[in-house]
Amino acid sequence: MHRGLLREEQARALRDQARQEEGGAGGNSDADTDESAKSGISEKLAKRLSAHRTAALQAEVARHPHVALVALVHRLALRVIVESYGAGDSAVNISATPQDGLGLHAPDMADAPAAVGMRKVRDAWAHRLPNDSDALFAELLAFPQQELLSLLAVCVASTVSALASQEGEVPATALAQAVKLDMHDWWTPTAAGYFEHVSKAKALEAVQVFAPDQVNRLGKLRKAELASEAERLAVGTGWLPVMFRVQDAAVEVEAKTGRESETDADASVDTSGNAVSEVHEDAHAEA
Repeated sequence: MHRGLLREEQARALRDQARQEEGGAGGNSDADTDESAKSGISEKLAKRLSAHRTAALQAEVARHPHVALVALVHRLALRVIVESYGAGDSAVNISATPQDGLGLHAPDMADAPAAVGMRKVRDAWAHRLPNDSDALFAELLAFPQQELLSLLAVCVASTVSALASQEGEVPATALAQAVKLDMHDWWTPTAAGYFEHVSKAKALEAVQVFAPDQVNRLGKLRKAELASEAERLAVGTGWLPVMFRVQDAAVEVEAKTGRESETDADASVDTSGNAVSEVHEDAHAEA
Protein backbone atom coordinates (compact mmCIF):
# COMPACT_ATOMS: atom_id res chain seq x y z
CA MET A 1 0.00 0.00 0.00
CA HIS A 2 1.21 3.50 -0.86
CA ARG A 3 0.09 6.13 1.61
CA GLY A 4 0.12 9.89 1.09
CA LEU A 5 -0.95 9.78 -2.55
CA LEU A 6 -3.59 12.23 -3.80
CA ARG A 7 -6.15 11.86 -6.52
CA GLU A 8 -5.63 14.20 -9.45
CA GLU A 9 -8.61 16.39 -8.52
CA GLN A 10 -7.37 16.69 -4.92
CA ALA A 11 -3.90 17.73 -6.06
CA ARG A 12 -5.37 20.25 -8.51
CA ALA A 13 -7.52 21.78 -5.77
CA LEU A 14 -4.54 22.17 -3.48
CA ARG A 15 -2.50 23.85 -6.24
CA ASP A 16 -5.29 26.27 -6.96
CA GLN A 17 -5.61 27.11 -3.26
CA ALA A 18 -1.88 27.76 -2.99
CA ARG A 19 -1.91 30.08 -6.00
CA GLN A 20 -4.80 32.03 -4.52
CA GLU A 21 -3.02 32.46 -1.18
CA GLU A 22 0.19 33.65 -2.85
CA GLY A 23 -1.56 36.08 -5.21
CA GLY A 24 -4.26 37.39 -2.91
CA ALA A 25 -3.76 41.14 -2.41
CA GLY A 26 -0.10 40.84 -3.26
CA GLY A 27 0.37 38.31 -0.46
CA ASN A 28 0.16 38.77 3.30
CA SER A 29 3.62 39.79 4.49
CA ASP A 30 2.66 39.57 8.17
CA ALA A 31 1.41 36.04 7.69
CA ASP A 32 4.60 35.12 5.83
CA THR A 33 6.71 36.54 8.67
CA ASP A 34 4.73 34.73 11.34
CA GLU A 35 4.97 31.45 9.44
CA SER A 36 8.71 31.88 8.94
CA ALA A 37 9.27 32.68 12.61
CA LYS A 38 7.14 29.75 13.65
CA SER A 39 8.88 27.19 11.48
CA GLY A 40 12.51 28.42 11.97
CA ILE A 41 15.18 25.92 10.95
CA SER A 42 15.53 22.28 11.81
CA GLU A 43 17.59 21.07 14.73
CA LYS A 44 19.90 19.31 12.33
CA LEU A 45 20.64 22.50 10.44
CA ALA A 46 21.01 24.52 13.61
CA LYS A 47 23.67 22.09 14.83
CA ARG A 48 25.39 22.16 11.49
CA LEU A 49 25.58 25.95 11.39
CA SER A 50 26.58 26.27 15.02
CA ALA A 51 29.32 23.69 14.43
CA HIS A 52 30.77 25.97 11.77
CA ARG A 53 30.46 28.92 14.14
CA THR A 54 32.21 26.98 16.87
CA ALA A 55 35.05 26.07 14.53
CA ALA A 56 35.42 29.70 13.47
CA LEU A 57 35.36 30.85 17.08
CA GLN A 58 38.04 28.32 17.95
CA ALA A 59 40.21 29.59 15.11
CA GLU A 60 39.80 33.19 16.19
CA VAL A 61 40.53 32.48 19.84
CA ALA A 62 43.66 30.63 18.74
CA ARG A 63 44.79 33.84 17.04
CA HIS A 64 44.31 35.91 20.21
CA PRO A 65 46.38 34.41 23.05
CA HIS A 66 45.49 37.14 25.53
CA VAL A 67 41.77 36.54 25.08
CA ALA A 68 42.34 32.82 25.36
CA LEU A 69 44.19 33.35 28.63
CA VAL A 70 41.38 35.56 29.90
CA ALA A 71 38.82 32.90 29.01
CA LEU A 72 40.81 30.22 30.80
CA VAL A 73 41.38 32.26 33.94
CA HIS A 74 37.75 33.36 33.89
CA ARG A 75 36.55 29.78 33.85
CA LEU A 76 38.93 28.68 36.57
CA ALA A 77 38.36 31.71 38.78
CA LEU A 78 34.60 31.20 38.64
CA ARG A 79 35.09 27.73 40.08
CA VAL A 80 38.03 28.17 42.41
CA ILE A 81 37.74 31.76 43.68
CA VAL A 82 34.16 32.91 43.14
CA GLU A 83 32.73 29.41 43.64
CA SER A 84 29.89 29.85 41.16
CA TYR A 85 30.89 27.31 38.55
CA GLY A 86 27.44 27.14 36.95
CA ALA A 87 26.90 30.90 36.92
CA GLY A 88 27.33 33.08 33.89
CA ASP A 89 28.06 32.30 30.29
CA SER A 90 31.37 30.67 29.46
CA ALA A 91 32.15 29.14 26.09
CA VAL A 92 35.24 27.39 27.42
CA ASN A 93 34.67 23.72 28.20
CA ILE A 94 37.14 23.30 31.05
CA SER A 95 36.48 21.71 34.42
CA ALA A 96 38.24 22.61 37.66
CA THR A 97 37.85 20.88 41.00
CA PRO A 98 39.55 22.55 43.97
CA GLN A 99 41.20 19.99 46.20
CA ASP A 100 39.85 21.43 49.44
CA GLY A 101 39.22 18.14 51.23
CA LEU A 102 42.81 17.40 52.26
CA GLY A 103 41.81 17.86 55.89
CA LEU A 104 39.90 14.60 55.65
CA HIS A 105 43.23 12.82 55.26
CA ALA A 106 45.37 15.10 57.43
CA PRO A 107 43.62 16.48 60.55
CA ASP A 108 46.46 18.98 61.07
CA MET A 109 46.09 20.41 57.58
CA ALA A 110 44.37 23.59 58.76
CA ASP A 111 47.56 24.71 60.52
CA ALA A 112 50.00 23.48 57.89
CA PRO A 113 52.13 26.35 56.47
CA ALA A 114 51.25 25.51 52.87
CA ALA A 115 47.52 25.36 53.58
CA VAL A 116 47.60 28.59 55.55
CA GLY A 117 49.49 30.37 52.78
CA MET A 118 47.18 29.14 50.02
CA ARG A 119 44.11 30.08 52.04
CA LYS A 120 45.39 33.64 52.51
CA VAL A 121 46.17 34.10 48.84
CA ARG A 122 42.81 32.71 47.70
CA ASP A 123 40.95 34.86 50.21
CA ALA A 124 42.79 37.95 48.99
CA TRP A 125 41.75 37.23 45.40
CA ALA A 126 38.20 36.44 46.49
CA HIS A 127 37.86 39.87 48.13
CA ARG A 128 39.24 41.56 45.05
CA LEU A 129 37.32 39.85 42.25
CA PRO A 130 33.63 40.57 41.51
CA ASN A 131 31.11 37.75 41.89
CA ASP A 132 29.22 38.55 38.69
CA SER A 133 30.44 36.49 35.76
CA ASP A 134 30.32 39.28 33.17
CA ALA A 135 31.91 41.79 35.53
CA LEU A 136 34.65 39.29 36.31
CA PHE A 137 35.38 38.75 32.64
CA ALA A 138 35.58 42.49 32.04
CA GLU A 139 37.97 42.98 34.95
CA LEU A 140 40.19 40.09 33.86
CA LEU A 141 40.30 41.51 30.36
CA ALA A 142 41.83 44.69 31.77
CA PHE A 143 44.46 42.82 33.80
CA PRO A 144 48.11 42.93 32.68
CA GLN A 145 49.17 39.51 31.46
CA GLN A 146 51.55 39.02 34.38
CA GLU A 147 48.69 39.57 36.82
CA LEU A 148 46.54 37.10 34.91
CA LEU A 149 49.32 34.56 35.15
CA SER A 150 49.51 35.12 38.89
CA LEU A 151 45.80 34.43 39.30
CA LEU A 152 46.03 31.50 36.92
CA ALA A 153 48.78 29.96 39.04
CA VAL A 154 46.63 30.18 42.17
CA CYS A 155 43.64 28.63 40.40
CA VAL A 156 45.64 25.80 38.86
CA ALA A 157 47.52 25.14 42.09
CA SER A 158 44.23 24.75 43.93
CA THR A 159 43.27 21.86 41.65
CA VAL A 160 46.48 19.86 42.07
CA SER A 161 46.03 16.41 43.60
CA ALA A 162 48.90 14.11 44.48
CA LEU A 163 47.27 11.77 47.01
CA ALA A 164 48.82 8.34 47.33
CA SER A 165 47.81 5.13 49.07
CA GLN A 166 51.22 3.55 49.68
CA GLU A 167 54.71 4.69 50.58
CA GLY A 168 56.35 3.87 47.28
CA GLU A 169 53.72 5.77 45.33
CA VAL A 170 54.79 9.35 44.61
CA PRO A 171 52.37 11.00 42.15
CA ALA A 172 53.04 14.21 40.24
CA THR A 173 56.81 13.85 40.35
CA ALA A 174 57.24 15.85 37.13
CA LEU A 175 55.20 18.71 38.55
CA ALA A 176 57.13 18.62 41.81
CA GLN A 177 60.43 18.72 39.98
CA ALA A 178 59.25 21.55 37.77
CA VAL A 179 58.54 23.77 40.78
CA LYS A 180 61.58 22.43 42.68
CA LEU A 181 59.42 21.26 45.57
CA ASP A 182 61.40 20.94 48.80
CA MET A 183 59.32 19.51 51.62
CA HIS A 184 61.82 20.81 54.17
CA ASP A 185 60.16 24.18 53.60
CA TRP A 186 56.67 22.89 54.33
CA TRP A 187 56.82 19.97 56.76
CA THR A 188 58.60 19.00 59.98
CA PRO A 189 58.69 15.46 61.41
CA THR A 190 56.77 15.35 64.68
CA ALA A 191 55.30 12.69 66.90
CA ALA A 192 51.71 13.66 66.09
CA GLY A 193 52.45 14.12 62.40
CA TYR A 194 54.45 10.96 61.77
CA PHE A 195 56.10 8.89 64.49
CA GLU A 196 52.91 8.05 66.42
CA HIS A 197 51.42 6.60 63.25
CA VAL A 198 54.13 4.12 62.33
CA SER A 199 55.30 0.94 63.99
CA LYS A 200 58.22 0.95 66.41
CA ALA A 201 60.34 -0.74 63.76
CA LYS A 202 59.52 1.97 61.23
CA ALA A 203 60.22 4.74 63.71
CA LEU A 204 63.55 3.15 64.63
CA GLU A 205 64.36 2.87 60.94
CA ALA A 206 64.06 6.64 60.72
CA VAL A 207 66.09 7.17 63.87
CA GLN A 208 68.81 4.96 62.36
CA VAL A 209 69.21 7.64 59.67
CA PHE A 210 69.36 10.82 61.76
CA ALA A 211 70.49 9.50 65.18
CA PRO A 212 71.99 6.00 64.80
CA ASP A 213 73.69 6.12 68.18
CA GLN A 214 70.27 6.43 69.85
CA VAL A 215 68.60 3.43 68.23
CA ASN A 216 69.35 0.95 71.02
CA ARG A 217 68.14 3.31 73.72
CA LEU A 218 64.92 4.23 71.90
CA GLY A 219 64.25 0.60 71.09
CA LYS A 220 63.62 -0.07 74.80
CA LEU A 221 61.00 2.69 75.12
CA ARG A 222 57.27 2.41 74.77
CA LYS A 223 55.84 3.56 71.48
CA ALA A 224 54.55 6.93 72.78
CA GLU A 225 57.89 7.68 74.42
CA LEU A 226 59.73 6.57 71.30
CA ALA A 227 57.64 8.90 69.15
CA SER A 228 58.35 11.85 71.42
CA GLU A 229 62.08 11.16 71.50
CA ALA A 230 62.22 10.65 67.73
CA GLU A 231 60.60 14.05 67.24
CA ARG A 232 63.18 15.68 69.51
CA LEU A 233 66.12 13.99 67.83
CA ALA A 234 64.87 14.76 64.32
CA VAL A 235 64.98 18.52 64.84
CA GLY A 236 67.49 20.14 62.50
CA THR A 237 68.52 16.90 60.81
CA GLY A 238 66.56 17.45 57.61
CA TRP A 239 65.14 13.94 57.70
CA LEU A 240 62.07 13.32 55.53
CA PRO A 241 59.88 10.27 54.89
CA VAL A 242 60.37 8.45 51.61
CA MET A 243 57.25 9.98 50.07
CA PHE A 244 58.70 13.48 50.47
CA ARG A 245 61.99 12.77 48.76
CA VAL A 246 62.93 12.83 45.14
CA GLN A 247 64.83 9.72 44.03
CA ASP A 248 68.32 11.17 43.95
CA ALA A 249 67.81 13.00 47.24
CA ALA A 250 66.66 9.80 48.94
CA VAL A 251 70.08 8.26 48.49
CA GLU A 252 71.72 11.34 49.93
CA VAL A 253 69.46 11.40 52.99
CA GLU A 254 70.01 7.72 53.72
CA ALA A 255 73.79 7.98 53.29
CA LYS A 256 74.42 11.15 55.29
CA THR A 257 73.37 11.23 58.91
CA GLY A 258 72.74 14.48 60.68
CA ARG A 259 72.05 16.28 57.41
CA GLU A 260 71.37 19.96 57.98
CA SER A 261 68.23 21.35 56.39
CA GLU A 262 69.26 23.36 53.38
CA THR A 263 67.84 26.82 52.97
CA ASP A 264 67.59 28.44 49.59
CA ALA A 265 66.04 31.85 49.12
CA ASP A 266 65.14 30.90 45.58
CA ALA A 267 63.76 27.42 46.37
CA SER A 268 60.34 28.36 45.05
CA VAL A 269 60.48 29.28 41.38
CA ASP A 270 57.95 32.03 40.76
CA THR A 271 56.57 31.18 37.32
CA SER A 272 53.29 32.99 37.81
CA GLY A 273 53.95 36.54 38.90
CA ASN A 274 54.18 36.72 42.68
CA ALA A 275 51.69 33.99 43.52
CA VAL A 276 54.22 31.39 44.66
CA SER A 277 56.28 33.83 46.70
CA GLU A 278 53.14 35.16 48.37
CA VAL A 279 52.12 31.67 49.44
CA HIS A 280 55.62 30.86 50.66
CA GLU A 281 56.10 34.09 52.62
CA ASP A 282 52.63 34.08 54.14
CA ALA A 283 52.93 30.44 55.14
CA HIS A 284 56.25 30.81 56.90
CA ALA A 285 55.24 34.07 58.52
CA GLU A 286 52.22 32.27 59.95
CA ALA A 287 54.32 29.30 61.01
